[in-house]
Amino acid sequence: MRKVFRCLAGIIAIFCMMIMGAVIYFQYHLPNRYYVNRGETLTFSQDFLDSNTIFQPNVSVSSSLNPQNQQINLMGLFPIKNVSVEAVEPVSLIPSGDTFGVKMFTKGAMVVGMMQIPTASGACCPGKDAGIKEGDMILSVNEQPISRNEEVAQLIENSKGNSLHIEIQRGEQVENVVLTPVLSSIDHKYKSGIWIRDSAAGIGTITYIDPVSNVFAGLGHAICDIDTGEILPVGKGEVCDVTIHDITKGKSGTPGELLGVFTSNESIGNIVYNNDTGIYGQLFQSTQQQTSYPLAYKQEIQPGDATILCSLENGEKKEYQIQILSVDYTDKTQTKNMTIQVVDPTLLELTGGIVQGMSGTPILQNGKLVGAVTHVFVNNPEKGYAIFAENMYQNSKTIHKFENAA
Repeated sequence: MRKVFRCLAGIIAIFCMMIMGAVIYFQYHLPNRYYVNRGETLTFSQDFLDSNTIFQPNVSVSSSLNPQNQQINLMGLFPIKNVSVEAVEPVSLIPSGDTFGVKMFTKGAMVVGMMQIPTASGACCPGKDAGIKEGDMILSVNEQPISRNEEVAQLIENSKGNSLHIEIQRGEQVENVVLTPVLSSIDHKYKSGIWIRDSAAGIGTITYIDPVSNVFAGLGHAICDIDTGEILPVGKGEVCDVTIHDITKGKSGTPGELLGVFTSNESIGNIVYNNDTGIYGQLFQSTQQQTSYPLAYKQEIQPGDATILCSLENGEKKEYQIQILSVDYTDKTQTKNMTIQVVDPTLLELTGGIVQGMSGTPILQNGKLVGAVTHVFVNNPEKGYAIFAENMYQNSKTIHKFENAA
C-alpha cells in the first residue's frame, strides 16, 4: 500500500510541476493586451486557455468602452495572468498581394558616411569635427530647410569657407552644430567631408487596403538606409505600378529577388508613414469592388496550414500553400511574430521560397487576414518571418488620424 501511495504522490508531484511550468511559460509568452470584436469574448486558438472578466465595482462590463481586465486561465482551473482586453469594431480589409514600386524622399538628408578632405594644410573631415554622425538627418543649413542632397552640396560649395549653422535630427532629438567647410586641394571646391542621401526606391508588396478609406499597408518592415541601417523618415513618397519581368530563385546563402520595372511615372498613391512595421499611405483608385477579409487578432492565429496571396505568374493573383511553424504571442517584437515555411510545389519551383520583393505578401488562415511575410532566412529561403496583420493595422490608424486632422 505504501508503494501505491508513494507512486501516487510522485505522479501528483510531477503533475503539479508540469502545471506550474506551463503557468510560468504562459505568463511570459502571452501578451498583456488583447483586442476583440465588440460583442465577442476573448477566446484562444489553444483549447486549454480561456478567460473570465475580473469584477470591477460600478463598471458595467457589457457597456464599458474602456479596456477591461480579464484573467487568463489554464484548463479553466489555474490562473495564469491578468490582461487588458479592448473591444473594438470589427475590421475587414482587402488582402492585396500586388507588387508595387516605392519612391521615397526623406524629410531632410541623411548622413551615410564620412571622408577625409585633402587640403593645403593636411587632410581633415569638417563634418566629423563639427560633431555630425552617420545616421543624422540634416534638416536645415543656415535656417534654409533641406529636402535634397544637392541643396546641401550647393550651400557648402558656395560658403567660401564661412561657418554654416546646421540643424540635425539624431533619433528624437534636434540639435544645432557649426560646420566650417574646407577648400579641397584636389578640385579647389569647398567641402564638408560628409556623404548624404535623400531618397530610396525599390519593389515590395502591398499587404492590405482599407476598402473604406483606401489606406494601404505594405512591406511589413521599415525602409532603411542601406549604409546606416537607420529608418528613413518620410518627407515625400509615392507608390506606382511595376511589371515583374523575371525572378531570381533563392538558394541557401543567396536570397532570391523579384526583378521588375516601374510601369510608368504616374503615381497610384502616396506614402505618409514609414516605421518598423511597414510603410503606410493612401491609394488614389477605388478598391471597393474587391473582396475583403476579416482581420484576425493574434490570439486567433495558430501553427498549421495557411496561404499567401501573390501576383507572380503573369500578374495573376494566386494563393500558395505555406505552414505557420510557430507563433510568438509576446509583446517583445512588433515584426517577427511568426515563423513560416513555403510548402507549395509551384511556388518553390518558381521562386525557391521567399525572395526579396515579397515583403508584405499577405497571409490568410481560416478565412481571415492574419499577417504578412517580412524576412527570408538567408540559409533556407523556404523559411522566413512574418508580422501580425493586427500590428500593421494598429499602425495604419495613424494615417486615419492624419486624414481626419487634414
